[in-house]
Amino acid sequence: MMYNYTDNGEEVTYKFFISEQSIYSRLTIDFHGILYQLAWIPPTSRWTALSTLPTDFCDNHINYCGPNAYCELNRFLLLKKMKLPDTKMASFYRRINLKKCEERCLRDCTCTSFAAADVRNGGTGCVMWTRQLNDTRTYSIGGQDLYVKLAAADIG
Repeated sequence: MMYNYTDNGEEVTYKFFISEQSIYSRLTIDFHGILYQLAWIPPTSRWTALSTLPTDFCDNHINYCGPNAYCELNRFLLLKKMKLPDTKMASFYRRINLKKCEERCLRDCTCTSFAAADVRNGGTGCVMWTRQLNDTRTYSIGGQDLYVKLAAADIG
């Protein structure tokens, strides 16, 4: 499939071309304003979504998350002022920043949460939990940020 995007000041167009004649494709827009690019898959005899727009459903203004809800597509819930969980079964990583720790946790199916680690004598680090989070609480003063991984069902 080939794509062509044009923005010349007078018009904006987005075209796609199917180079393989045996593939059927179509675009549809549902009543929420979501654009689907679909392809016919012969072995399954079904239309399969190749892509959707917008990709961030929180920006779609269609009441995606429901009433009295907060739309958040990040993969972690940030808990502030926390007593960190028991570290008996945690892994420590020296010289790794918080962003790299987040990426590592996303790649690890067993990761449940992570936090910045206080590495003595300089440097950054992170601690990552792969089991139940035990012995946590919120402090009124002090504490640390704890990033808890959300289940796919909770993300949307």
